[in-house]
Amino acid sequence: MMSRLQQVLERIALQLDEFGMDWAIIGGLAGSARAEPRFTRDIDVAIAVDSDYEAEHLVFRLQQQGYTLFQLVEQNDAGRLATARLIPPEESEDGIVVDLLFSSSGIEKELDLPGTSSGRKSSNSPS
Repeated sequence: MMSRLQQVLERIALQLDEFGMDWAIIGGLAGSARAEPRFTRDIDVAIAVDSDYEAEHLVFRLQQQGYTLFQLVEQNDAGRLATARLIPPEESEDGIVVDLLFSSSGIEKELDLPGTSSGRKSSNSPS
């Protein structure tokens, strides 16, 4: 039986692939693949986008799929949307959340490079 975290991860992965996004799991969940797993209630996903418009469009599409926008964080130095915190369908603010990181960790622009293997990527990406 799949845990709720696994179900949410699988759902967001399928949706990002369906939308043709280049993405990678980062943060605590990604670290658990190489180290002792730790409890986490958020799924951190780095997303490669060219503009805030593209990031906002993705958030809008996910809202159409039942996600609730909980918080937006801007990167003041770059004047860019950094993170969108979403509550997945059937979750609450106290449950599992999905953090979409567009311009906050620096890895986002590397996701569409051929040969990168920092995390799972869309099957639509060059390999």
